[in-house]
Amino acid sequence: MTSVEHSLIYDSFISLSQLTNLEIYQMQSGEVPMFGNRCEQLIRSSCSSLRIFRFYFLFRPLSLRDLKQLMNSYATPFFLKEKKWFFNCHLCASDRGRLYSKQTMFYTFPYSMKTLTTYENSLKKTMSKVPIDDHLNIYRNVKILIYENYPQINNDFNRTKINNLVIDTQFESIHWLHTLTNLQQLHIDSYGYISIEQFRLLLDNASRLYSLSLRKKSID
Repeated sequence: MTSVEHSLIYDSFISLSQLTNLEIYQMQSGEVPMFGNRCEQLIRSSCSSLRIFRFYFLFRPLSLRDLKQLMNSYATPFFLKEKKWFFNCHLCASDRGRLYSKQTMFYTFPYSMKTLTTYENSLKKTMSKVPIDDHLNIYRNVKILIYENYPQINNDFNRTKINNLVIDTQFESIHWLHTLTNLQQLHIDSYGYISIEQFRLLLDNASRLYSLSLRKKSID
């Protein structure tokens, strides 16, 4: 998404005074999203009826200072208390052989995408303290988990409906293997590895599994 496209989206707010639901998804790396103070100003002046606001932005890396400024611009009483909109940000770096890449993901809770990637060497920055609520499942929409790094154990993983698991690193998440009861497809990629014990436990719980692909020596 280019800066011109960003501008067109936000300029359209002016003619959408009755808008109640807004979702913006930037799937390819693009421009840095609008800062929270400007976004708040537009919503207050042009979209006062807005109740649901979801987005996912993928953009080029920022310095930690600039990233914190972006995060803090959305950590205001308007977003967190009045609207109860919560946000998260990942600064990710991946180093695979000769390939090295960095990117930033900025998104609303609950995570809206069907695919979640746990990036290698990811630095997670939480923009706001999500209130403890047994009814809030941050990852409830995730169907495909691409496992490139060991994710922090989160109780929300116990309530996911993951049906497709891609393992692309050494698998170390034995603690929530029992939750993958809905798993239908398992792919162990070129960098993936899983122990015999973990593999057996996974198969014991994945009674719906119908597709399995793996490379040689990915199980030991």
